[in-house]
Parts: sequence; structure tokens; C-alpha cells
Amino acid sequence: MVRVKINHPNIATEAGYGCMSIKRSRTGMFTERSKMRHILISLLLGLLPSLLSAGGVEIIDANATASGHGRYHIQVTLRHTDSGWEHYANAWRVLAPDGSILGERRLLHPHVDEQPFTRGLTITIPDEITEVEIEAQDSRHGTGKQRFRIRLHR
Repeated sequence: MVRVKINHPNIATEAGYGCMSIKRSRTGMFTERSKMRHILISLLLGLLPSLLSAGGVEIIDANATASGHGRYHIQVTLRHTDSGWEHYANAWRVLAPDGSILGERRLLHPHVDEQPFTRGLTITIPDEITEVEIEAQDSRHGTGKQRFRIRLHR
């Protein structure tokens, strides 16, 4: 590795093939490395919320319509950045309060140009259950953390 030192009253640098370090000057001025570090930290902190939620399925809305004899038609509206067969929202489920699955709607293809989108499912729900939750998943990240609660009206 070749090292080159440049001495300047405000900035001291040391560079070599594949690496470069810029140190704080004796006068206390910010050097290029310090500026770059602050810019990168600010950028990452600004992007952090979108990075944490990137790729997950968002449940926009859900409702249940009673059709008699314990049957309900569940409508769920999802939003997801479907990019094709390798990454798309591929299912949502209706959960009982104890977490058991009452019904599942499989989504068999990507909805790249249809966002958000709504799909339905008709299921039987026991009379003792007064509310359910909806969870959704995608093909890359699996089940999301968001739950959407629906109160059932008999």
C-alpha cells in the first residue's frame, strides 16, 4: 500500500490505496470526514422509519358483514409495494381473540398495478366471538406485525 501525507494548517490527511482518513484539524474546524459522518448519520436517521416499514403489507381497512347463521363476509384492503412474483402480498388471515386462525385468503398473484386492493372471504365465526383481528403477509418478509381489529355485529 502506498501512503501519502498532506500537511496543511487546517487539515491533515492520510491516504492510501483503498483507504482514506481525514482527521479533525488543530484549529477545531470540521474536516471532510467529520462532515461526511454527520451527513450520513442525518440521512440514515431520516430514512430509518421508511426502512423499517419497507416491504411490509399495510392493512388499510377491513370490515365484516353478517349474513346469518354465524357466517360473515370479511373485506380487507391492503397496500404493498408488489414488485412481481418474487415479492408481493400473498395472504391475509382472520384471527380469533386467542390467536387461532378462523379463515385465510390466499392471494395467488402480484398486484403491481392495483394498489391498494380489496379482497373478500366468507367464513363461519362462533357466536361467542365478538371481535376478530386481521393480519397480512408478503412472500419475502412473512407475516407483518400490524393487526387490524374488527368488532362483529350480530
